[in-house]
Amino acid sequence: MTAVSSAIGAACLNTAGLEYVGAHPDVLTNLVNASISLNESGAEHIQHMGAALDELSRHHPTLRPIVLEAVNKQLQQSIEAGKAFVPTEEEAANYSFENVDKNADSPKTVTNKPMTDLAKVIKVSLAG
Repeated sequence: MTAVSSAIGAACLNTAGLEYVGAHPDVLTNLVNASISLNESGAEHIQHMGAALDELSRHHPTLRPIVLEAVNKQLQQSIEAGKAFVPTEEEAANYSFENVDKNADSPKTVTNKPMTDLAKVIKVSLAG
């Protein structure tokens, strides 16, 4: 995915490419959304993508508002998904402090996709 960001940056080296990307902000929005949705890639991938987007916006300042808007939209979608999330009865214990086993060796793994997505966005924001 970082190669896509580099390709977009290369296309923006000439005026026509920069104008095209500026006129089609969904190119960057889709790149951000695809980067966040690749759950299996882990946090390291998201950090690399954040760095690539940061570099793209530093080298092409006219794209910065588009990149920021794309990241903000993804953050808002993650927040809304988190608000709408209702765990199943089996998952409910993962989201409650009432039933925590204080004698357990390690905590259970939480599988909350909206929270995982939000955490990735926050890590990208803080890494930059």
